[in-house]
Amino acid sequence: MKMVKSLLLASVAGFAASAGAQAADLPVKAKPVEYVKVCSLYGAGFFYLPGTETCLKIGGYAFLEVDAGPGGGTNTQRMNGNTALHTRSGDYYFARGRLDVNFDARTQTEYGVLRSFFEINTYQQTSNGDYNAVLTTNTNNAIPFFAFVQFAGFTLGKAVPINRPDLGGSPLWTSAWVGGFGDMGAAQTGTLQAAYTAEFGNGAKLTVGVQDPSQSRGPMYDTLDNTTSPFFAVTSPSSGISWQTSRFGGTHLPDGVANFQINQAWGGFSIAGIVRQMNASYYQTVNGGTVTELNGAPADKIGWGVTGALEIKNIPTGTGDRVQFYGSYSQGIQQLVSSTGPFNTLISIAGSTTLPGAYQSLAYSPILDSVWTGGTVASATTRTDQHLTTFFGGAAGYEHYWIPARLRTSVFGGVMAVRYDDFSKAALCTAFARNTAGVAAGGGQALAGSNCNFDLNIWTVGTRTVWTVVPGFDLIAEPIYTFYDTKLTGTVTPTASDQKPQAVYELKRQGQFSGMLRAIRTF
Repeated sequence: MKMVKSLLLASVAGFAASAGAQAADLPVKAKPVEYVKVCSLYGAGFFYLPGTETCLKIGGYAFLEVDAGPGGGTNTQRMNGNTALHTRSGDYYFARGRLDVNFDARTQTEYGVLRSFFEINTYQQTSNGDYNAVLTTNTNNAIPFFAFVQFAGFTLGKAVPINRPDLGGSPLWTSAWVGGFGDMGAAQTGTLQAAYTAEFGNGAKLTVGVQDPSQSRGPMYDTLDNTTSPFFAVTSPSSGISWQTSRFGGTHLPDGVANFQINQAWGGFSIAGIVRQMNASYYQTVNGGTVTELNGAPADKIGWGVTGALEIKNIPTGTGDRVQFYGSYSQGIQQLVSSTGPFNTLISIAGSTTLPGAYQSLAYSPILDSVWTGGTVASATTRTDQHLTTFFGGAAGYEHYWIPARLRTSVFGGVMAVRYDDFSKAALCTAFARNTAGVAAGGGQALAGSNCNFDLNIWTVGTRTVWTVVPGFDLIAEPIYTFYDTKLTGTVTPTASDQKPQAVYELKRQGQFSGMLRAIRTF
């Protein structure tokens, strides 16, 4: 028995030795190669570019949006054209699909972080507001929204406007037409600038610089610049009731801008100021004559404005709840008071009427940055300086989380006011009523009992609900009511258009509903 046990143990030992020798001959499994190394210096999502010290983050979003209602939607509020006039050629909704991709590259240097940021955007949408006799959709090629470099406190390139408040959280509404909140027409698409930011610690910073004014200049109007009267002169389905060509000159100087901001755990505060050269083109001649440098031009004026913003976070109503307040005032810069694009510069909205003998009603008012009256050398006595329009407004909103990080609703409201001085009112009314006797011949319009006053208030109220289905995917609904409080009253018999007949229209205030639904995926 002892001999058998010894043989078995010897056999097991030999097998184990043989197996160990064979295992030693097998190839060793290589360690996995780390092709992408996480960069934790600048937050989540950054990684090192292989072989460099540069960290890169790729992000973006994609969404489908449907804007409904005769107003043409919340992002591009239709204030004129066939949609606002309620003709059968107007679109009662439009849909838009958008794709956005951005690249954020950062490198540590001996002078601080060197950052470059590039964002490109493309979209396709159905006709925005009025039918198009040829195309049913508008397709844009890829558009660079932002492209800038930041280094040692400087920002150079196409970035968010310097004056826009950065409160650490997005506005409580999506609409581009809420008074008191102006982004110079370029918060989403960026504006060219050169700026320097000084950091003071504890969330405080001051940014000063210059930025391009071309995206945010509104019409500058010579009241002699019309062959008849600009009122109700529809020439194509997409033009709406047109105000005549703007007479601003070329871009000679950039805007000067400064913005002081504080962002802390309790919320944020911002106050900004801007100055702008208001340079006009040459004086016009009576009833649309030739414009030449011999006519001369009105002297340049200095437009200016101030804005303020306040956000308070985590208020007692719930975790994540917040309130926001905005206010603005400007001389000659409408875009400082409202976020609408520079082309929404005419209120012309049709509605019903109970006035005996009237065909329909109409709210009408131009929105002009400055007004003057021109004239030739022979009529130089009619020439005047520019008169800048006064704009002011305010907005406020409150947001409540029903389910933390999942479901929230905001309510908001705002107003934008447009005020012309006495000269501008008189000059505009003269243009408005010119050639009254020529209605039958297609010129001018007949006024009756009219209070000729182009001052205007635009009131907006709305609510927005955001449901975060899963992190990175939101469903948004935002209904809005807008009231156009025009001061022009009485009746008018305008020149006929291709859609509206020549008839008596009651001049009065109008309101309209619009709404937006959006499904957006961010990454």
